[in-house]
Amino acid sequence: MWDGETLFATWKDGKAKYHGYLDDYAHLLDALVVLLKSQWRDKDAELAKYLADSLLTKFYDEDQGGFFFTAHDQERLFHRPKPSMDHELPSGNGIAVRALNEFGNLMGSSQYIDAAANTLKWARAALERFPTEHSSLIESLEEQTYPSQQIILRGPEAEILNWRESLSDQYTPWRKVYCIPYPNNNHVPSYLPSLISAEKQSAPLAYVCADLSCSLPITSLEELKQLLN
Repeated sequence: MWDGETLFATWKDGKAKYHGYLDDYAHLLDALVVLLKSQWRDKDAELAKYLADSLLTKFYDEDQGGFFFTAHDQERLFHRPKPSMDHELPSGNGIAVRALNEFGNLMGSSQYIDAAANTLKWARAALERFPTEHSSLIESLEEQTYPSQQIILRGPEAEILNWRESLSDQYTPWRKVYCIPYPNNNHVPSYLPSLISAEKQSAPLAYVCADLSCSLPITSLEELKQLLN
């Protein structure tokens, strides 16, 4: 229920109604990031970017950090909450931080990473006082403190999927592998080479990425495994 600018919360009789709240944007963005790990589609990456930008423009508190539950252009409330505690579902701030940090590191966008870091700073006192009530934010804090191992595979889809399967033969929860087959080039991480010859596109390439930059392309699966281990 996305019209290109706004995410809506309900659908009835063929009509979308009521602008979405923080949780709607954050959970959908988080789901798209999971989908991109499973199967890369440019349209999913494009929608994820729109949602990430919307989180910053519609909900982010530029002064203190954190995300309000209601958008800046929604109805003004007597008290405008910024939920941090997990209840039946993780808090919108917890999911927003996780999704923005992962998507920012994936796409090379420091603005998303900075917003996630500032939200953790805003929530620090609450995390220290009530740690068991803030599992999702503490999980994001762990991810920020001990970043995941990020690998991006490019090349023919069948071959890079085989590489991903080979990298998954051990339990490595800290490893995130994204397969981006050619010709997907419109919405890929900004730090990847933009011009790749047809010859190089015909064989798998791997990049090991951290701190918004990537290694030189690795052309051998065995070399990649040795580097990761």
